[in-house]
Amino acid sequence: MRYAAIRPFDISNGTGIGVALFTQGCSIRCRGCFQPETWDFKGGNKFTDNETKRILEYLRQPGIIRFTILGGEPLEECNLYALAKLIKQIKDKFPHLKIWLYTGYMPKQLQSRMRQSSIKFLNYILSNIDVLVAGPFIESQKDFGIKWCGSRNQQVIDMSATLKQTPNLENRWNIVLFDS
Repeated sequence: MRYAAIRPFDISNGTGIGVALFTQGCSIRCRGCFQPETWDFKGGNKFTDNETKRILEYLRQPGIIRFTILGGEPLEECNLYALAKLIKQIKDKFPHLKIWLYTGYMPKQLQSRMRQSSIKFLNYILSNIDVLVAGPFIESQKDFGIKWCGSRNQQVIDMSATLKQTPNLENRWNIVLFDS
């Protein structure tokens, strides 16, 4: 996995104060994207154990209530193993933290991808995050008045509530909009 940036104090990508990881590489490439520099799969920096340690240190800081993963496109196949491993470490060390993930994929696309045997870690990731902001940025639907979204087509999904209703995401996906 490659990453574009790590923000130790992030206030714009979820509730409260958090730490944010911007992954590098995106095949969706939304027109009007606010982070086009994260599209290049060869850009950014290699994500190593040092970055994991740094993120875990940042998460120990007082007042941190969440960890957010965005990009680029975090759910590109080349990121899945490293993200699953990172999420497991965060859940083990900081079970109280909320994990947010932004993706350009819509829920039906994710559901389809989870059925592919080559996407081993996607189900783990989606089963262990708290909030999923799903959908590509669509410039013609731009609306910065919507909390945590850039365009009206995007959905903020409370994954904890979704999993309580449907524990097996592969078979059925009930979307529960996160009420802020």
